Amino acid sequence: MVHLHRLSSWRVAREAAESDGWVLGATGDWSWLYRSPDGDQAWRITPFDPAFRAFAEVCRTSTNLHLPRILEVHDHTDAGYSVIMEWLEPVAKVAADQWFEEFEQAVEGELARFRRLLIDAADRLDLPLFAGIDRNPTNVLRRPSDGTHVFTDAFYINGPRLFEMLE
Repeated sequence: MVHLHRLSSWRVAREAAESDGWVLGATGDWSWLYRSPDGDQAWRITPFDPAFRAFAEVCRTSTNLHLPRILEVHDHTDAGYSVIMEWLEPVAKVAADQWFEEFEQAVEGELARFRRLLIDAADRLDLPLFAGIDRNPTNVLRRPSDGTHVFTDAFYINGPRLFEMLE
């Protein structure tokens, strides 16, 4: 069991994940994703990612099948935040591309409701450099228990523009 409230920053969280036997499963532009020793959970650790923080709130307030199950979100006191969620498996790029095509074309049913949920949430976001829904195929994973495709990181920030501003 992870005691996120004891971790003061994303650096301390990474150290805790590694010392507690969590295995680094993926790295992103703004985060590291670890898999629990039992294989059932993922721990996403980030120093900065307001877009995923906003997405995690959508996940916590909706029961849509295409959203990951978020178990806990913790803002570290010194820097960054952690998210504990269900572990999901990768899918082939062709399967993710097909899912996005169905996502874009859905006019009724669960997938259409899901698209509307994300569009409405994105329209309400007030994030600097918010760039919309992130249709990156690596953000589509699969729930091992039933094969459902899950959109794991739907919003994004214009990172290149952010780096230009920092320079």
